[in-house]
Amino acid sequence: MGIEAQRAAVERFAEAEDIAILKEFTEVETGKGADALDRRPQLTAALALARQTKCPVVVAKLDRLSRDVAFVAG
Repeated sequence: MGIEAQRAAVERFAEAEDIAILKEFTEVETGKGADALDRRPQLTAALALARQTKCPVVVAKLDRLSRDVAFVAG
């Protein structure tokens, strides 16, 4: 699933759920490995904004966030 398709999926979801998108973050780095967060500044920024605003981070597919189950669960 390419970036444009992911963007469209998130936009459709937000519209269907009446959710406002505060900011879009695009990361092209891999989510593989234990140090994935260190290598993904956009993800770090998205998580920081989510904490600050007490809002969720929405992704088109969970494997776009990470393939590491422990990372996703944390």
